[in-house]
Amino acid sequence: MYLTEPSISNIVKQQYLFKLKSYLGFYFGLIVVQTLAILSSLNGTNGMYSSSNDFDVEMNGYSNMSIIAFTIIWGFIISIMITTKYSRRQDVSFISNHLTTNLANAAFILTMSIVSSLTAILSGNLSRVILYFSNKDSIFLGEHFHSSPTELLLSFYVTILYVLLVSIIGYLFGMLVQLFKPLVVIIPAAIIAVASIEQTDVTNLSMIQFFVQESSLLFFSLKVLITVCLIMGSIILFSSRLEVRG
Repeated sequence: MYLTEPSISNIVKQQYLFKLKSYLGFYFGLIVVQTLAILSSLNGTNGMYSSSNDFDVEMNGYSNMSIIAFTIIWGFIISIMITTKYSRRQDVSFISNHLTTNLANAAFILTMSIVSSLTAILSGNLSRVILYFSNKDSIFLGEHFHSSPTELLLSFYVTILYVLLVSIIGYLFGMLVQLFKPLVVIIPAAIIAVASIEQTDVTNLSMIQFFVQESSLLFFSLKVLITVCLIMGSIILFSSRLEVRG
């Protein structure tokens, strides 16, 4: 028996630092994903071409949304991966319980969301630089091609919230699948069924539009943070059913 019982905060800190080191490989995947997204964004979208007797005009639209989308998907997948039995076994090295493990995972997901959002915004700027110098004879139109520091900070903050929200949902999905394996098929099927009932595609589901259509930054932040807290609270409540085997 230890003379001094370690506090919950110390255990969470130890687990969190351990996860930062052991999950470094995930960030290599992030680099690959965002590199592919940059290459994809360079192709442009909504291309249009017209010509006359005197000149030809070719128009292409460019956006860093594909970089952000790839980053969000990466966060979702990584959050599922840290719920696997292999990842849970690593926590056996610590004097821990389901509360400390989930709190450490939540801290890692938050860190992952911040880092990946920062690199996503920087990747978007990198793609603009590449476009600018590889198309010197082109004319770039659009008020957002050159972003101000305020716009960059706002984009960074909003991207963090989106990555965090989707990552926590991925974490919930992974935990549910660990409890009941068939859910890996049932949950996606249920989402597709709801989309069919609403006669729309998955991205236009009312539950998604609840966040996407919010124009107020304050209310959007509250929606995301409250949802994240509710999901994490639910995970902590039912995760005691998962056994960690050494």
